[in-house]
Amino acid sequence: MIHDARVQPLRPGTPRREGFVLLWVQASVRTRDNHALEYAVREANRLNLPLVAVFGLTPGYPEANARHYAYLLEGLRDLRANLAARDVPLRVTLGNPPEVALNAAREGAALVVTDVGYTRLQREWREWLADRLDVPLEIGRAHV
Repeated sequence: MIHDARVQPLRPGTPRREGFVLLWVQASVRTRDNHALEYAVREANRLNLPLVAVFGLTPGYPEANARHYAYLLEGLRDLRANLAARDVPLRVTLGNPPEVALNAAREGAALVVTDVGYTRLQREWREWLADRLDVPLEIGRAHV
């Protein structure tokens, strides 16, 4: 169940009626209790569009070490399998996360949905992306 109070538009607008809904995975690398994912699924169904998920893997995340990346990669492996069970492809791309999301959106996204990370860097990423998108960007809060 999706609580609409957990969804916040960061770049308002009307989704396109063609293409796909893009889920930019930022912090909630999981399928359970992921309101951004469930909201993206709902919107993809409402728009009758496929859902695609993307994750930008940055090698320079501040203070991350090999153990952090090992844990993250294990989570991404599980996320890919769990999304595949729901017919949602996950693309993991090496690069600056908001640039990865922007490039994916430019391939034909009707709407971009993301989860919410609370660090300053993650907020900056979302703001950067919102300034450059030409489709709506909505945040689904899982950590409320």
